[in-house]
Amino acid sequence: MAHVQGKVNMNKGNILKKFGRENYKLANDTYVMGIHQILGTHIAQRFADCDIILEACTGAGFMLIPLAQNVKKVITVEINSEHLKQAKNNIKIAGVNSKIRFILGNILEDKVMKKIPKIDAAFLDPDWAEAGKSKSAHATKLSSMQPPADILLNKTIKKTPNVALRLPKELNLRELRKVPPHELEKIYLDNDFKFYCAYFGKLARKIGRTRFEAFTL
Repeated sequence: MAHVQGKVNMNKGNILKKFGRENYKLANDTYVMGIHQILGTHIAQRFADCDIILEACTGAGFMLIPLAQNVKKVITVEINSEHLKQAKNNIKIAGVNSKIRFILGNILEDKVMKKIPKIDAAFLDPDWAEAGKSKSAHATKLSSMQPPADILLNKTIKKTPNVALRLPKELNLRELRKVPPHELEKIYLDNDFKFYCAYFGKLARKIGRTRFEAFTL
């Protein structure tokens, strides 16, 4: 896991605003990496017709929660045991723990992939920071993420063609020439460009670039 440089303001008010509850458990890195509740809900709605889905990587569970609210079952894989503890605490607070199965391990290892049953779709959220760098120094290449997003996508597509992949706004878009046809959604919050999300298979509403804007006020 990359080192986090500096501290962010994780007071209860900011946690409540970003994630919806002030008593969620998280650390500095999982606060930085966690997706805002409005944007998580937006993406999770793409999975509403799915029964069983895969999520990788779990983090503190802030994408896991809206996914579980939209499907019957989520299988989630996380390599960091401390993050997994945070996520287990948070899904109990959110009331969705009965819909989630956790797997601790490296999603790229065959022994871990074999534990994943038949799935309808997948949400992939690799760590954007390059090894040894700050979480704010986002990777520009798929292969520089943790785990490498290109390898993760290729392995996941073998299990389901229906995949959503969250990507940093700094990504060199030429990298996406290497992947199957997709919808690339540019996602904004309060007029601030936050990240991309690439949708494959039936999760894509059209092939090409789209835009989503949300507001907290």
